[in-house]
Amino acid sequence: MTELEKLKKYLDEHNIINMMADHFHSGKSDQIIVYIPVDNKHWEVQDSRPWGVVKDRKGQYCLRMWDVVCHKYSYGGPEGLLEIYGDIADLEDVDGWLTAEDVIEKYIKKDSRFNGEV
Repeated sequence: MTELEKLKKYLDEHNIINMMADHFHSGKSDQIIVYIPVDNKHWEVQDSRPWGVVKDRKGQYCLRMWDVVCHKYSYGGPEGLLEIYGDIADLEDVDGWLTAEDVIEKYIKKDSRFNGEV
């Protein structure tokens, strides 16, 4: 199981809204986009980040928070490791060379539902 597949499994098992994407249109899923539910569609206008708002299958508006990629151009991708950017990244831009467990730990520390405990 790849690091991206491990992370996808964790997100799905914990009902974290996410979707797989084909970042480079290569025909394979190499990106996971993670969303959080928001109260209303006004986030689309009020939020200044270029993340975007989508509706989930239940019609709930969701704000894009962070992404994970693993491809030949990503930091760690050639080694099968993950690169993250967005809300959970430690750096201003991206964090790379991460395992699924590293990403999960960053997510848990950032998400207030877990009180910073892994």
